[in-house]
Amino acid sequence: MALPLRKWGSLSRSNGIYSAINKQVQLLNYGGAEKISLTFDPFDEVKRVTELRSVLSYMNQHKRRLTNPKCAFKTNIVCDRSPPSVHVQLIDGSEVLFKTENLSCLEVLSLFNELVSSKAPKKQEVTVLLTKAEKAAAAGAKKKWK
Repeated sequence: MALPLRKWGSLSRSNGIYSAINKQVQLLNYGGAEKISLTFDPFDEVKRVTELRSVLSYMNQHKRRLTNPKCAFKTNIVCDRSPPSVHVQLIDGSEVLFKTENLSCLEVLSLFNELVSSKAPKKQEVTVLLTKAEKAAAAGAKKKWK
């Protein structure tokens, strides 16, 4: 007697950690941040620093920085064995401190998106109502140039 087969888990495989990090990087938005400061000690344990350095490289991309050109981005390199951290000052006056000592790159990015990117002001779409005469004038202008 044959046992019925049951499907366990998902039907498709995950794309892995790199695609999850890429997804979080695409969601980065500095619209709610006024100042971002990353602090780390490069001479500290390698594991603790490499995660923050990879976060730094993702956050410092030009495309991400364009989400808020007024946001000050500062990297503090210290030599006092202090744990790595990300300090964010928000536009509404509150502050967020990420102690990234035991966090992975993906965890830091997802927490940043959850706490900072979600406070970015939403862009409102402006709809312009045109009358029939204005539409006809716009269509007539296009035809003249063809």
